[in-house]
Amino acid sequence: QSLGTANPSWAGSNGNWSSGSNWNNGTPTGAGAIAEFDNATGTVNVTLDGPQTVGTLGFNSSHKYTLSGAAITLDGNGYDSLINVSQGSHEISAPINVTNIALLGGSVGFTLTNGANQIGTLAANAGSMNLTNSTSLNIGTVSGASGVTASGALTLSVNGGIAANTAVNV
Repeated sequence: QSLGTANPSWAGSNGNWSSGSNWNNGTPTGAGAIAEFDNATGTVNVTLDGPQTVGTLGFNSSHKYTLSGAAITLDGNGYDSLINVSQGSHEISAPINVTNIALLGGSVGFTLTNGANQIGTLAANAGSMNLTNSTSLNIGTVSGASGVTASGALTLSVNGGIAANTAVNV
């Protein structure tokens, strides 16, 4: 799967995920679906007005997108789930559930701010993932060349270990 114009992309400013008028090319839903967040003209708050499942979240905007509200499940439908940050710094403050996830991006950052996050394997291959103000975050394994930074009132549990050459700052 690749990010491209045929995938559903956020078309609106602030609004509810489930509203079809906020999306170009249909509303992304289901395992393996791709949701793109591109070219915002200002800060955009996307409200998950009900639980959502997609396989990939793609961010390509210098303006910040924040996903908040109900839980989002990342399910790659047999593949690792992906958060691809091509540009900007973005945030998910909604609970996120995922078995295996890869974070891709250049020097950009991505922030998770909810205490109900459950991650099986986190591969931070580029960019950085910041975990803030969470009550707890459970990660099975952390690997990759980039780092994970945890701060705030946070309990970080890494059950499967941290791979060599992976920075985890608490």
